[in-house]
Amino acid sequence: MVIHAVPGTRKLEADYFDNEGTSSSTRSRSARRATACSRASPSLVADVRLTYARVDENTVDVTFEIAPPGSPRAFKAHVSGRTRRVAQR
Repeated sequence: MVIHAVPGTRKLEADYFDNEGTSSSTRSRSARRATACSRASPSLVADVRLTYARVDENTVDVTFEIAPPGSPRAFKAHVSGRTRRVAQR
């Protein structure tokens, strides 16, 4: 996933690609969250969604969700966690 700022705004865009041919592009409404969802495709086994949510300037929550076949957009968390930037010593 590549997350980048939208020039002249406080918004983010995210472009997501993986080795299974899943891709998506999304624009957030704020600089606090970026979410990418798989594009509907008959070749995909399940829909996936990846979300980065800014907690503060050094902390980001990450959630990876999966929707089962036949239930598009019925996402359930598969794995989630929190990342923190720490100063190098």
